[in-house]
Amino acid sequence: FPVTIPERKKLIDEFTESFSFSASSLNTLRKCSLRFYLRYICKVKEPPQEDVFLDSKTIGDIIHKIVENSLLPFVGKKIESAKVQLSWDAIEKIFDDYVSKEFKDKDFSSGEGLVQKAYLCDTALKLLKGICDMDNGVQLIGIEDVIPSSLMIGSMNIKFTGRIDKVQERNGIIEII
Repeated sequence: FPVTIPERKKLIDEFTESFSFSASSLNTLRKCSLRFYLRYICKVKEPPQEDVFLDSKTIGDIIHKIVENSLLPFVGKKIESAKVQLSWDAIEKIFDDYVSKEFKDKDFSSGEGLVQKAYLCDTALKLLKGICDMDNGVQLIGIEDVIPSSLMIGSMNIKFTGRIDKVQERNGIIEII
């Protein structure tokens, strides 16, 4: 597929003005600086992988979204295992609501899509049960919080963005996960 790259100086100026590094963008830079340059500076989209229904990042995003939506009612409260919706139906509803908005082009009702749906819902349900067993009675302070930061290097302000899965208080100690 054809790729056009605008004027280099303009690209670099726009990049340094608005870009915020994330864990995945830093990992891309570490693994392949050309891929980083093309993806994040030139904004060239990678062609979709035709043979993959959902890539590993998307699978992780979906599981995170299911867990986040299941625990969201407990932010600012103690996690009560008995009140967390740990049924297949509750997990499946969260899955269906999320993918209907985010993945309109995917069919999760049959074939590979149905297999992945079952796998993702089962994985999220097991993860939630583990969280509830381990964290019952723990005060949930936040979930999926975005934390921005920056670092001045010379005259350049380098921005970073991180995501914290869970912030909770256990026995008077704040835990960041």
